[in-house]
Amino acid sequence: MLRWITDYIRYVENRPQDFNEHVKNNVRQIKELISRKEIFYKEADPIAFRDFARMFRHREGVWAGQPIELNREQKYIAACILGIKVWDKKEQRFVRWFRELDLFVARKWGKDTFIVPLIAYFVGIDKEPSAWCQILAENEAQAKRTFDLVKENVKEEPLDCWFTGTGKSSRAIECPETHGVIQYLSGRAKGKDGANPSVAVVNEAHEITNKNQYNATKSGMGARSQPMMIVISSAGITPESLYESLYERNKKFLKKKRLGLSDRIFALMFGIDEADDYRDEACWIKANPAMYEGRPTMDFLRGQLESMKDDPALLNTFIAKHMNRQIGASIDYFSMIAIRNAMRVVEPAEYIDTYAVGGVDLAETTDLCNATAQILTGEKFIYLQAYFIAEDRLARNSERDKQDYRRMTNLATGDRITSEVVVVTPGSYVRKEYVTAWFTLLRDEYKVSFLKIGYDRALSKEWLTDMQEHGFSHEKVHRDGETGSVTRDLGVLTEVAQGGWTLSEPIKVTKSLFESGKIVADVRNKLFAYCFYNLKIRQDVNNNLSPHKAKSTGHIDGAVGVFNAFVAYQRAKEMPLYANRIGHLFRI
Repeated sequence: MLRWITDYIRYVENRPQDFNEHVKNNVRQIKELISRKEIFYKEADPIAFRDFARMFRHREGVWAGQPIELNREQKYIAACILGIKVWDKKEQRFVRWFRELDLFVARKWGKDTFIVPLIAYFVGIDKEPSAWCQILAENEAQAKRTFDLVKENVKEEPLDCWFTGTGKSSRAIECPETHGVIQYLSGRAKGKDGANPSVAVVNEAHEITNKNQYNATKSGMGARSQPMMIVISSAGITPESLYESLYERNKKFLKKKRLGLSDRIFALMFGIDEADDYRDEACWIKANPAMYEGRPTMDFLRGQLESMKDDPALLNTFIAKHMNRQIGASIDYFSMIAIRNAMRVVEPAEYIDTYAVGGVDLAETTDLCNATAQILTGEKFIYLQAYFIAEDRLARNSERDKQDYRRMTNLATGDRITSEVVVVTPGSYVRKEYVTAWFTLLRDEYKVSFLKIGYDRALSKEWLTDMQEHGFSHEKVHRDGETGSVTRDLGVLTEVAQGGWTLSEPIKVTKSLFESGKIVADVRNKLFAYCFYNLKIRQDVNNNLSPHKAKSTGHIDGAVGVFNAFVAYQRAKEMPLYANRIGHLFRI
């Protein structure tokens, strides 16, 4: 019914506070489109889909067992993608205007209850000859989940009269009357040459990082007269995902005043606006348009926020999944207030004749390098640092980073360690032997005994040789082939992998230590806070955290040095000899 469109347009126009900019742009485009003389609206198709959807039943929740009734948004979508048509001179018939549906909406809206009958409709009811639907996802298991939902529904009466291939091991559902087929494959599978599906469904696009399958499938649909690419997803935290790519494309697309002949994308993207505060309950309906029917309820969303608000990583998930805001995978994780509270003057007496662990971030030879010493007191960690820069890069990097590196070479604190925060090495690249000299200075003149020093293998080959020549031994690691357990000896230099698997716990613990006042850093070392200010934390699908730069020219070397030092601390803490002799230093 055309009224499904006009009523929704009127609803959005009358309640602008409940919809984001993208939805308003969508209804504006549709309003203009259906006003054209050349556009024909065929209400029989949306009504046929509504009646067909009623043969499906809700499978969970308060409506379990009841027939599916299209809600307000679903009627609008069905009317637009199925009912709006234009005359095709080549086909000599009216064909659908839209060839792609991008539906982005928060969790609990009922994406499955809408997409399952829609898939079956395009294969079993639509008039496309030999209809062929491919279901895509990041991996085969996810694609199969959607396929199985379709299969479980169509094997029930009366749908079992239309479809076959619903057995437990079936990989294809068929509709003999239309010669239609529904199949699933992984988003990373290679497409078949000559494949020309009439319908493709991309589920959970926020997890797909390989866009080739989407592009290849869409290209293969070109031979069809009424193809339909369906992308349905909530926002996510995976960087450079298909969702992110389509979201940015659609933002620009929706700003068009008038759709041209080649503009065949129906993009309906619910979510809070960029300027909205996710804590403002008044804007939550923008991401959750079906709250009027309890999908989800306000109490549910409040409970989710309450349970996630104190953990930045979980909060990131709340914003992405329940507010449908694409914020990428990088978050501001550390409190700068907590870091500033950790800064004070560190006196030599606090680190002379002590035990410590260390960490380095050697980075590129033309960039800033960091060395960190984590002094163990049993109650707090005291951090000493040095940064290394090449003489020929000093002026350029100082201007780019807006840091007076030259002044930091001598802060006149009365002590060499806290005074020489920046060490300038001769030439055009950082000479790593100066990093060795800093650790040697602490060991020989300040009597700091290093138990472990964590490093990244990628840029450390020559430095490791230099360190060993100056008496810092490399640990030997034994891995038990049966149990997988790892045993380390008393060697000082310990390799630290730089991914989320290794650094996730150090990042989380370091944050907690900052907030509990267990970390102390010298206030005259301005680069310590500067590196944490530039730091973004990226969360993967397993909730592992890893460090990244806020911008490509920023420096996080000092923060990475802290994380590598903490890994060294964890490994030293596991050594029975240290636990027995200096266990009081490992109470954190």
